[in-house]
Amino acid sequence: WAQAVWAPRPAPQMSPGGHAKQVFFIRHGESDSNVLFDRNKKKEARALLDPGLSDRGRRQASRIAQDPLLADVLAEAGAARAPVLVVTSPLRRALQTLAGGLGDWLARCHAAGAPVRVELYPEIQEHGTGDYLCDHGRPASVLREEFGQELPGLRLDSLPEDWCEAHGKDFRLEAAVTARLVRFTAWVRQQAEATVIVVGHSNVFFSLLEAEFANGEVRLYTLPSAAEDANSGGPSSRAPQQGLPLVPPFAPVWPPPLPPRSLLVCQSLRCTFLVHSDPELGGFCCWGCYEGQGHGPRCERRRPPPGAKKLTTRGEVPLTEDDMRRALADLRL
Repeated sequence: WAQAVWAPRPAPQMSPGGHAKQVFFIRHGESDSNVLFDRNKKKEARALLDPGLSDRGRRQASRIAQDPLLADVLAEAGAARAPVLVVTSPLRRALQTLAGGLGDWLARCHAAGAPVRVELYPEIQEHGTGDYLCDHGRPASVLREEFGQELPGLRLDSLPEDWCEAHGKDFRLEAAVTARLVRFTAWVRQQAEATVIVVGHSNVFFSLLEAEFANGEVRLYTLPSAAEDANSGGPSSRAPQQGLPLVPPFAPVWPPPLPPRSLLVCQSLRCTFLVHSDPELGGFCCWGCYEGQGHGPRCERRRPPPGAKKLTTRGEVPLTEDDMRRALADLRL
């Protein structure tokens, strides 16, 4: 597999320099192989050829269009005020998630004379491609028959018939995955649309963003232009990264990154002290809760300042829809 062999057809008015973008990443809904993996049936899970969504996965997909994070973007695109690019892995579970979650929206945009461009991007298919049938795709003609009518704007003409056979044995090696994601980031930057929706896979998103996605989860990142990134001393101004996770210049908007440890209150129930200051110890407990020896002077010296956030027992900051709307209001591209 090489980028010279396959690339999506360029969009009209593509800008080589690119511009800042907001990028929504959506992990596919639960697949039939996910169900088997959860039951520790790894051999059976990996033996399914390009599995589709489970019943639960279809329900997860159906809720995507109602995600408040996407509400304004879908409304603006539907009114032909802000073009959106949709990019998806060609694997069945990603396409079914797109169809179940945003298929009706794509149809409405198409009927209103504001069709959305939907690109198939094989290089963001799951890492196991080449080793496991569950991560192996199907020919373009099969995808056309299954999704050609269901997904208006799907650009199947840019996908070679044998795309799923074109990669070699090294496709999932770390160096190859890194190169794939570097190319993907550069390609997204070059597109004309300022808003991009990406439907893909857990391992790919972790390699790209160092973030773990639940099935059907939507997250928002910003991507500066290559020029902005270089001027700020970002990754584009440095030598290419050799390992994973890639952590390119995608910056999380929602959910936001954790505040500094000096603003995080211990995750233990009823504890009111800040987490210990040494991240190498792991966890998000105060000294006393971490060591199990009761609170002492080290805890008492770390009383929370104004604005500190109490962590849940899972080590997460509770977030509300109002918090999300404030983050979106502050977003300026």
